Amino acid sequence: MLHCRKQGVVMARIGKMLAAGLYFVGTTAVSSEVYVTVAPVSELQERVTAEFPASAEPIETSLLSSGISAEILSIRARPGDRVPKGTTVVQLDCRETEFRRDLALQDLKQAEIQLQFSQRQAARIAKLAETNIASEELKDTRATEVQQSRVALNASEVALKEAELQVSRCAVSVPFDAVIVSQLASVGTRVSVGHPILEIVSTAVDIRARVPFDHAVDATQRVEFQSGQQTVVVELVVESGAVDTGTGTRLLRFQP
Repeated sequence: MLHCRKQGVVMARIGKMLAAGLYFVGTTAVSSEVYVTVAPVSELQERVTAEFPASAEPIETSLLSSGISAEILSIRARPGDRVPKGTTVVQLDCRETEFRRDLALQDLKQAEIQLQFSQRQAARIAKLAETNIASEELKDTRATEVQQSRVALNASEVALKEAELQVSRCAVSVPFDAVIVSQLASVGTRVSVGHPILEIVSTAVDIRARVPFDHAVDATQRVEFQSGQQTVVVELVVESGAVDTGTGTRLLRFQP
């Protein structure tokens, strides 16, 4: 429930708008006499509150999924837990992925050795070609082998980076400050790539209300979100200009 309050003096009676949530507070004269009287302003002010329905919705929602095909070793957070951004909440069995990374590292070392060998061979043939002991064709062949070895080395470096990326996916972390909503898989389950494990929502929320299309909220108004017995002062973030033709309302978004 949103309450919007505005302080000031209105020298004509206005009706109090009541819906279910958003309150706009102004002032009105308390006397209905047609003749003029003199009285302190404080005695003439009456607070007017407008109420509109509102809801608090998380800014982000996410399904934390497996990035590799592996068995779940541990789940470190359960539904209802609050977890800060970057916290590892699921650990997957990483042995196969680490083996592939180690093999990629060995392939890279082999590619480095091959490139060094090709460079030495090419250098020897180039010197021999200067004295016509080696043909130009052989010289070109050795130079081509050097280029091929460089390409193989670059490919090995990329393969190692990919293997290291796969290893990093063995730990599933939350991308924002979150609350665990539900658990969708259990320890011991072998999950495939993309299989959801935990459902989370952000602790940061948007407060949304729909108001009549001709109603405006200005910067001087005090806006409160009320839920149960709790009341929170909020600030306007977005005032949408789009009108819902079905309800004749516009969307307002607030944040605490």
